[in-house]
Amino acid sequence: MIQLSQQYIIQLLYFLYQYDTLCLMNLLEARKTTGLSQTDFAEKLSISRPTIARYELATSTPPPSLKYQVSKMFNIDIKELDF
Repeated sequence: MIQLSQQYIIQLLYFLYQYDTLCLMNLLEARKTTGLSQTDFAEKLSISRPTIARYELATSTPPPSLKYQVSKMFNIDIKELDF
């Protein structure tokens, strides 16, 4: 069994939190570039407005399938998305 120090675990959790926040901010930026409201953006992605709000507030993490949907919406390569 691998032993991890408490400091290492804290650093790892902080990194993951920062990564999720960065990714979700990119989702917010993607929505704003379209000029869509949360409601309109959610409808185009077939999810609820509160779900979009949770993703943008970083209280929930979007599934990988959302990345695919957004790449199709913007007609860009999925590798260009950072969330």
